[in-house]
Amino acid sequence: IWVSPVKELHFYNQLHVPGDANWAPKRRRMATDEVADSLRHRDREASADSERGQLLRLISSYDVSNDWYGAVFGHARPGQVCAEIDPSYSLLPIEGVRHMKSLSPDARVLLIARDPIDRAWSQIRMLIREGHCADAATALANRPDVVGFSTYSAVIDRYMTVFGEDQFRIRTYDSVAGKPQEFASELMAWLGLPVEGLDEAVLSHPLHVGQDMEPSDSDYAALRAALSQEYVALAKYMPDAVEEWKNRHYGRVSTSPEY
Repeated sequence: IWVSPVKELHFYNQLHVPGDANWAPKRRRMATDEVADSLRHRDREASADSERGQLLRLISSYDVSNDWYGAVFGHARPGQVCAEIDPSYSLLPIEGVRHMKSLSPDARVLLIARDPIDRAWSQIRMLIREGHCADAATALANRPDVVGFSTYSAVIDRYMTVFGEDQFRIRTYDSVAGKPQEFASELMAWLGLPVEGLDEAVLSHPLHVGQDMEPSDSDYAALRAALSQEYVALAKYMPDAVEEWKNRHYGRVSTSPEY
């Protein structure tokens, strides 16, 4: 599998999500600089004119186009499967998803869905630590992407409409974290790649673990109120997982008749 040395290219969202063009090129340039610095520390003799150096210069471009996107993945070797990881693509309008399909008609799209409240709190926790907001209520009021990223039902609707069931798959964050070897084997088989040789120790090693921080009662109440309907909408796609998540946050609703 070939992936860009810069994980999130922000190609489709820069073109299709309002406002993202204001920050996506800068974020891509910063990420490119970080990768280049890391490579220089590892290999003091690495040349800026090397293939990797040329690729990083290409990725750092502020202007993007279909040709630019194709040129980035043109660095893959023949026979390699190209992959891209970018959470921002979950906010694409359907026109952006159709653009993706037009450039990669045979693409397989994997959505890893997390408990909506847990995902939203993880983002808010980061925003609080970085000084962007004071609490969940402020984040929910000023950052529509907090709810947007957790509204998986709308994401699934758009991608399913464009790619269909054969090319779009949903798995939960819990299943990936709990059984990484099983998840990786299933993914490789879905992509038509050999399953042998997967290193369980590497797959089981967590990366970029955030510091734990529990929401206050008011934060939790704000999250429960903002996302209550998402559990209802998402249940048609992931009934078992959603039932477990919903019960944890809202309590089990008894269906027994009252006497």
